[in-house]
Amino acid sequence: MMHRTRYRQLAAIGLLALIAFCAGAVALDAQSLWRDEVDALRFATRPWTEMLGNFTRVGWNGPFYYLLLRGWIAFAGTSEFTMRFLSLLFGVLSVPLIYLLGRRLFSPSVGVTAALLVATSPYLVWYSQEVKMYALVLALALNLLLADTPVP
Repeated sequence: MMHRTRYRQLAAIGLLALIAFCAGAVALDAQSLWRDEVDALRFATRPWTEMLGNFTRVGWNGPFYYLLLRGWIAFAGTSEFTMRFLSLLFGVLSVPLIYLLGRRLFSPSVGVTAALLVATSPYLVWYSQEVKMYALVLALALNLLLADTPVP
């Protein structure tokens, strides 16, 4: 009985992650890049010395995201879809992470409910469709909370 319940929870999380993916991917390239997304592209593609030097200047935030974006661009290219896909991956990753945190802090049903809220959050869908660091920040914050929360 315990294995069946656990299987259902994992299936629910997988389904919620798929819903989050579909919600974010459906219109990933519906709009051209916004000005701040173009800035992210510019920051990520500067020469290495200039890029690393800019991280200490006022207004140049999110160095980790730009380093990841630089590698992602080298791998996937610079279309609206491919650049926004990186944020989508972090948004989808947030679904199982919030489940694990909710389960660890409260109960499996709280974890599933939290995952449902994250998977269907209009804000997370929006942030998962931007070439910005917002979805990454959420995934990193959830990872840090998980690392700092004792396993029951």
